[in-house]
Amino acid sequence: MHRKGVYRLEPRDVHVWSLRVDLSSAMVERLARLLSADEVSRAGRFVASADRGRFATVRGLLRVILSGYIGRPPEEVALETGRGGKPRLADRDGPHFNVSYSRGRGLVAVSARSEVGIDIEQVRDVGNFDILAEVCFSPVERHALAAVPAQERDSAFFSGWTRKEAFLKLQGVGLLKRLDSFDVALMPGEPARLLRLHGVSDAPARFFLRALEPAAGYIGALAVEGPSSRVKWRRWQLVSAQFEDHTVSRLRTASRGPQLSAKRAS
Repeated sequence: MHRKGVYRLEPRDVHVWSLRVDLSSAMVERLARLLSADEVSRAGRFVASADRGRFATVRGLLRVILSGYIGRPPEEVALETGRGGKPRLADRDGPHFNVSYSRGRGLVAVSARSEVGIDIEQVRDVGNFDILAEVCFSPVERHALAAVPAQERDSAFFSGWTRKEAFLKLQGVGLLKRLDSFDVALMPGEPARLLRLHGVSDAPARFFLRALEPAAGYIGALAVEGPSSRVKWRRWQLVSAQFEDHTVSRLRTASRGPQLSAKRAS
């Protein structure tokens, strides 16, 4: 169990934090002070100011969350980029984590022992559906999508995409892995799970997928490597954001709904 900070992680725990990303300009400025020089440079590459603000907000809140696990002030949470662009703690002394955001919402997954990947997307009109499906999905997945009623197809598309993206982020390979090298379940009402990974016969038993509903109009997915996990859903509730000596003075967390117990799908 991690005991350094105020948040406790049991060995099987995965905490999923839901973030509101579109905050006031004053809040964004305060959170941006926590970013590294490299992150400031990355933020500057976004053309739209809203996109720069969202990036800074997510990376700042990520540090605030992690500080609660490792027992250090947010400005002392040093991050580095691992394989495939996956962020990690620079000293490797702390939990595994992953982060994703889309428009005004974000998700952070924190795990005591297991590698994790997480993804969120705002559901929207896919547009050139057949072309995107050809690029993003395996033949098995495209066949499943074709059987989905037209009015549910956009939702099924993003369900499948977030599950694939979460699994890729878990492995730290991003889009370097062929998207047709593995299959995920994506039919409406079907539990999220890994169906196949090329060359790894026991992969469906080794990796756990969980569908997430972070907010109205958004779809998310969590991927975990290892034994069946106990997923706890949490939400940041920003009471105030007074930075004293470059630290957050008052941040409150509020549980949203009951604890979510997740068992591996067979």
